[in-house]
Amino acid sequence: MPRRRFVATAITGVAALAVAGLPSLARAAEVQVHATLGRAQIDVGQSVYLQVEVSTEGQSIPSPRFVGLDEVAVSSRGTSSGMSVEYSNGRSVRRSTKTFTYVLTPRAAGEHPIKVEVEIAGQVYRPATTPTLLATGEDYEPELEHDKASDAPTSPDAEVIVWPVVDKATAYVGEQIIYELEIYERARGNLTIAAAPTFKDFWSEDLQTAQQQQQQRRNTEQRLVGGVPYRVHETMRRALFPQKAGTLTIGGPEVQLQELTGPFFGGSGPPQTFMGRGLAIEVQPLPTEGRPKGFRANSVGQFRITAEVDRAQLTQGEAVRLSLRISGTGNIALIELPEPPSLAGLRSYEPKPETPKFELGKAKLQGSRVYTMLVISDEAGELEIPAFELPYFDPDAGEYKVAQSKPIKLVVEANPDAAPAPEPTSKRDDGGERGDDELLAPAIASDTLPRVTPRERRLTSKRWWVGSLAAPAVLGLGWLGAKLRERFGPDDDARARNQELARRRALLNEANAAVDSGEGFYPNLAALLQAAAVQRAGSEGVGLTRERLMKLLDKRGVAAEEVTQLRELLDACDAARFGAGSGDVAQRREHLERARALLGRRTWRRA
Repeated sequence: MPRRRFVATAITGVAALAVAGLPSLARAAEVQVHATLGRAQIDVGQSVYLQVEVSTEGQSIPSPRFVGLDEVAVSSRGTSSGMSVEYSNGRSVRRSTKTFTYVLTPRAAGEHPIKVEVEIAGQVYRPATTPTLLATGEDYEPELEHDKASDAPTSPDAEVIVWPVVDKATAYVGEQIIYELEIYERARGNLTIAAAPTFKDFWSEDLQTAQQQQQQRRNTEQRLVGGVPYRVHETMRRALFPQKAGTLTIGGPEVQLQELTGPFFGGSGPPQTFMGRGLAIEVQPLPTEGRPKGFRANSVGQFRITAEVDRAQLTQGEAVRLSLRISGTGNIALIELPEPPSLAGLRSYEPKPETPKFELGKAKLQGSRVYTMLVISDEAGELEIPAFELPYFDPDAGEYKVAQSKPIKLVVEANPDAAPAPEPTSKRDDGGERGDDELLAPAIASDTLPRVTPRERRLTSKRWWVGSLAAPAVLGLGWLGAKLRERFGPDDDARARNQELARRRALLNEANAAVDSGEGFYPNLAALLQAAAVQRAGSEGVGLTRERLMKLLDKRGVAAEEVTQLRELLDACDAARFGAGSGDVAQRREHLERARALLGRRTWRRA
């Protein structure tokens, strides 16, 4: 009898498991994915269509994702949707179908499995069979062109010629280089840029306004290449600023042509792909001879500096707004204000930078950036704001120069009620700095103070009992309000800290991902360290120069060892970005681990 009972129980359990598993099997059958290649074999550089069809029972269909297609360029060519109703087991089933069309262009020879995944409701679906694309021919490796500044194509060997040019093949670190992309075409079809050029180790700024870009898309001119007429489109114009010395490369762009055929000029077949050449720029480090004190690495170009105040006459203790404008040709986005001169009888707050303004549409990148600061008059009389000096390197002249603003005279009227100028922080007998509370004089006692007649007592026995009985209710309401505010009310400080920590984590992840390649590693690491230092220093650290930021961190109680580590890491970032190279993988990994160890300490986790 027990044996029969055991067998019956087992059969019942298996049946229950089978019934429970049926819904999941049914759900799996609801989603179907099919992937179809237009051709299974093409040459490297040619293109083929891929269609991915996804069918579900009324669920939303996201775009597929591709896995492991590092050697195949994928570009989307649109989608189409459909719907059908099927009858199964006495019920109607509504199915939604979405077809995604892609163009695949292999860049390396060999077999390339096209692995497609679609995630719906948290579950990943794949085609029953994985199509494989066989690419024949030689791998595509763009040949770098040296000393090819401002040249033009000479051979009409293709229907489309992708022709990038630069205005110079050698430059200094930080010097402006003009990059232009021209497309020569003599075929009838639609041109699209499938892959933009890459500007690794360059700071890039667009030189065209949106209106100019639209106008250039409409305008074309004809030129002869080997006696053959071509229509020429200028599709890109950018200012590049090399961030380190050495041989820097600009990756070649990729353009696709969809030919127009048939009586209604409709396109048929996959587009043709045309590769542009890569360019090599020889970048020289900035000379050390004759480098003036206070020179900043991004001050390369031709610059001017002007100064003005909102008024020249004021009363002692009042402040004027000083505006310093740096303008000229160069990398205005990264230009920095020089160290301010000493101000006799005046004191100032840290300057605040405004957003740089670019003058687009010109031959080179030009613009200006304004810094504003408050200057307070501590003394009366005729005072002077001395000239500000901006050292810069002029690449055309090949030498360092110094731009100067004009001194500004201030007439300050005496004010006997003005607060005295703050004295420098004094030292205590034990060697530490005195705090603000120690600078206050003690209260002076006197027996000549006026006598005050006592007033009638406000706290009576009745009021005391009423307050005692009401206190628990008031405290309860206060506690409830605090909890509600904690639960539902906004916490701006916590939100700001969380946003800053999220930004720091993102920069750390980007730097970690760039350790092997080096692309963008040091800019991300420098931004991470700078953000952490400003957050550790507090609101006063915003806009400070590096030296002043280090002093403020020391004042905030940051250990001297940690300040030294931070300074060394920032100097290493500058040396890699503006010096002779970015080092090797081992050096980048060491710098990342040192930064991670520093910022992982408890004192650096909160502002």
